[in-house]
Amino acid sequence: MRDIAYVSTLTGFIGAVVVDGLTFLQRAAGLPTQTPWGVGARVFLRPELARSPGGIVFGLRVSLAMSIAGAFFLALFLRGFGYDHAVLKGVLVLNALGFITLGLFGPLVGIAPLLRGDLVTNFVAVVNLSVLGAVQGGLVRRLLGGTVRAG
Repeated sequence: MRDIAYVSTLTGFIGAVVVDGLTFLQRAAGLPTQTPWGVGARVFLRPELARSPGGIVFGLRVSLAMSIAGAFFLALFLRGFGYDHAVLKGVLVLNALGFITLGLFGPLVGIAPLLRGDLVTNFVAVVNLSVLGAVQGGLVRRLLGGTVRAG
């Protein structure tokens, strides 16, 4: 498979299932963290709409779109810098994207202002983005069939 759009979409879908499932399990275990789908819904919807069933479905779609975008940037990064250590590069790229979107653009445009004061959610986000990066790095490497350079 060499189609970067297809690989990004497939990898993004799998990554969204992993991250949203992991967040669901963390919440079920009692961690007081905000969810990616909740934050995604609040970017576009009023808070009362974001908590509705339709808002949750919309938030899951936003989470999927962000996961696909992350997989796309990761695939471009791997194509440009090589497929060796793809899992580690995935962790690097996805955490960098998370820091850029939530740390830089979030405060600039007022997206989810509550995240800046929520230590648990930020810690969980770093862990989940690292897992997402590792999963997507391995999948992109496998699906794009990149060769690892010797030496």
